[in-house]
Amino acid sequence: MPVDALTPRVHASRLPPAQYARNFCDAHPPLSLAQAKIESDRCYYCFDAPCQTACPTGIDVPSFIRRIADDNPRGAARTILESNPLGGMCAWVCPTEVLCEQACVRNTHEDKPVEIGLLQRYATDHLMAHPGAPLFSRAPATGRRVAVVGADGISHNEMEDAKPEHIAAGCNVLLHAMLERAGT
Repeated sequence: MPVDALTPRVHASRLPPAQYARNFCDAHPPLSLAQAKIESDRCYYCFDAPCQTACPTGIDVPSFIRRIADDNPRGAARTILESNPLGGMCAWVCPTEVLCEQACVRNTHEDKPVEIGLLQRYATDHLMAHPGAPLFSRAPATGRRVAVVGADGISHNEMEDAKPEHIAAGCNVLLHAMLERAGT
């Protein structure tokens, strides 16, 4: 938008960088290892978990939380990414307080559910910081392609066709994003 007499204060970079950092910092800081262990120990690991039913992507919530409690964040990340290929991004933006955390059985007798969103973020952030060997193996290319336009939470429905089993079956998955970093 051009700056003119009608919009004198509307222009890019109006704020100093420090103000941007304050305005766009984490609303909830990430969990440390100790905090993640304590929070994962709060989970009842329900057999028919309402949190899993409430998750739009069907992540096996008790399973990934159990893996964090067992000090296996890589296994937790694998469980998340098997159901949701955009699980790392969703850990940051998913409204867990009105989905899985609202369905948590701890809400029945306590006032605080298990912090499922922060635990998901802990697992996926840990994987990104310590990648190691690939979680999923790729089959020989078949020539089939899957394209997904948009790399935000809304694109997750389209991403259903790009689950790891399709990658393992040899499909080439291409994620088109407008911005340099997906989900931003």
